[in-house]
Amino acid sequence: MRHMRKVLTCVMSAGLLSTAASAQSVPGQGDDQATVWYLRHAGWAVRLDDALLIFDYQESDGMEGVTDKTPRVLENGFIDPKEISDLDVYVFVTHAHGDHYDPVIFEWQGDIENLTYVIGWEEEPELHCERFTGADADCHTMSGLRATADLVDLQVHTIDSDHNDIPEVAYLVCFGDWTVYHNGDYMADYVADYAYLKTVSDGIDVAFVSGLPGHEWPHLGRAVHLAREFEVPQLFAMHFRDSEMCEDFAAEVAAEGTSADVICPTARGQSFVVAKRR
Repeated sequence: MRHMRKVLTCVMSAGLLSTAASAQSVPGQGDDQATVWYLRHAGWAVRLDDALLIFDYQESDGMEGVTDKTPRVLENGFIDPKEISDLDVYVFVTHAHGDHYDPVIFEWQGDIENLTYVIGWEEEPELHCERFTGADADCHTMSGLRATADLVDLQVHTIDSDHNDIPEVAYLVCFGDWTVYHNGDYMADYVADYAYLKTVSDGIDVAFVSGLPGHEWPHLGRAVHLAREFEVPQLFAMHFRDSEMCEDFAAEVAAEGTSADVICPTARGQSFVVAKRR
């Protein structure tokens, strides 16, 4: 079981290098590169050195074309705990909607020695750390607004939203000199909340944002503001229904004059190598 300790705040930004074929082709990342896998919808995995960060993983929806013979590996956009058993794995859940949370994540225990869960809101009966993992498991809830957790090798910060009458968060995760942002379904006062996050880190290396164009919620304004405030070189779009929708969102971001590129993943399991910009 891990012990909690404080780590350095990360401040750098990053640039996209190329796509990466599979987990097997990435034996380990150095200080200047990360690998990102698209796990469909709002699900992503980020490899940083010997750590793997997994956000909003679910495999109960969007399984068209997936059969019993489909290997459940990162290359295909799935988590097989045996494939990542030698890594330090951190699993993040932004909120309890079924397209962001799947109880299957708690079945990975026993196969991964260094496994930590981070739940983005105060525990509730339907998703309680002890219910799924036992009292001694590495499972942390982010209680209260703008919460912070100091874990082994990383620091976690949240900003909060409750537009659907359920608690939701966006994550800012600092790992060494890397900063990763995952928006979840966050839709609150992003100007004020991003100003708060600027006190934590002045740059973001890897950012996952809602790629929905022309929507009643301010997805575009939030993404553009994030890119400008944190000098994000590319935005990984998520939560869109089809490639045309993501391409429209990318065009809207470009029309705002931001220099950030919008990355529209085209298939579950697609991967990217990201380089830190110094």
